[in-house]
Amino acid sequence: MRALACIAVVVAVVALSACGSPQYCSDKDALKKSVNGLKNVDLLKSGGLDRLKQQLTKVQSDAKALAGSAKDDLPAESGAVRSSVTALATDAKQIPSSPEPAQLARLGADIKAVVSSFGNFSDAAKDKC
Repeated sequence: MRALACIAVVVAVVALSACGSPQYCSDKDALKKSVNGLKNVDLLKSGGLDRLKQQLTKVQSDAKALAGSAKDDLPAESGAVRSSVTALATDAKQIPSSPEPAQLARLGADIKAVVSSFGNFSDAAKDKC
């Protein structure tokens, strides 16, 4: 009887250790780092647009991973993150090497949208991560 109780305890401990955070929690952490990198890009400085494009590559990769891992649990929020990142990437590709202020303002608005959609995702995921 005692051996059976010990086996039950071991099985319970193993089962609980397998119940960690969802994959999208670590994907969220990775995206947080890359999104924070976007916040530090100064589009008005020399090389700012190139820095944005470099950082955007990382953000796109992390957003894709997050959207894939969270699509079942948080489809609206993860979809919004991916959509905002796609909009930023599309606009960034269209910017010439000597952008006009209106074009830079649009990129700034796109960056804010990415930060906002990521914040909304983080808020929705906070109970699970």
